[in-house]
Amino acid sequence: MKFRTEISKIIYPFHIRHGEKIMLTGSCFSDNIGKKLEFFGFDVLSNPFGIVYNPFSIAEQLERLCSQHIPEEEEYKKRNELWHHFDFHSSLSGTELKIVMADNAKLISSSFKFLSETKFLFVTLGTSIVYRIKTSNKLVANNHKYPSDYFIKESLSPEEIVSKLSDCFMKILEINPGLKIILNISPVRHLRDGLVENQRSKAKLLTAVEKITDNKNVFYFPSYEILMDDLRDYRFYSDDLIHPSPVAIEYIWEKFSEAFFENDTLGINQKVEKIRRSILHRPLFPETESYSKFIEELNSEIQKFKTAYPFVKI
Repeated sequence: MKFRTEISKIIYPFHIRHGEKIMLTGSCFSDNIGKKLEFFGFDVLSNPFGIVYNPFSIAEQLERLCSQHIPEEEEYKKRNELWHHFDFHSSLSGTELKIVMADNAKLISSSFKFLSETKFLFVTLGTSIVYRIKTSNKLVANNHKYPSDYFIKESLSPEEIVSKLSDCFMKILEINPGLKIILNISPVRHLRDGLVENQRSKAKLLTAVEKITDNKNVFYFPSYEILMDDLRDYRFYSDDLIHPSPVAIEYIWEKFSEAFFENDTLGINQKVEKIRRSILHRPLFPETESYSKFIEELNSEIQKFKTAYPFVKI
């Protein structure tokens, strides 16, 4: 007897290997996968401008990288002693404007280089709901805790999403023609406005993604469907009942690995995991001779691994 509808094996006309650059951008779900890839030794750049949820802001950030557009001083706003940019996450804010501007300029330069060289770009869409500044009509990626009456709330249509992302991807592919773009929709629910609006928002994203995916340069990974239809149980959510639990993330990672990795890559992942677990080991008695021997053997194992797999980041 079967008690759930398990998703079929996902097949792509390419594989991801260690040593190939991988960039991820979008909602916090992209951070989860990015951390997994980093753990297993892949060359990863995850959310250089911080977590971002709506497709318009994701496209704006990527287009900024394509043009290497450095923000002007007037683009920054000061609030609660910090200088912010509405296109960037609060983690990129700071108390000294000149330092913030310089740091962000360096970030744009290094991220452009990574984007131009990366083989895979994962884009995680979170919501079609967006916010604009009332006085300027500028759509923002982050509100930096400004009061709600500072913004106008809107919902992007599937057509607007398709147009914005399509234009963005064309610009990226001009810079990096061999790039594979993999879209996915975050299973994290945005419940601030209720279940109905969240479902409508996700439906717009799903409709748009279907029109953009061409299975040549742009592909789709069903992270949303894995959690919502395969797992489909509150056991697989965190305590907030919104975000995926560690078990759910691990399950999606297994499906991700099955879809994108060959056996050789999976074998390297196993070796990396063994070393990582040993590094994270914390002994009760570090002063013992047995622990000193353990460290010596671990260092030897790491050196052997680096010699055999110099393209793996460990």
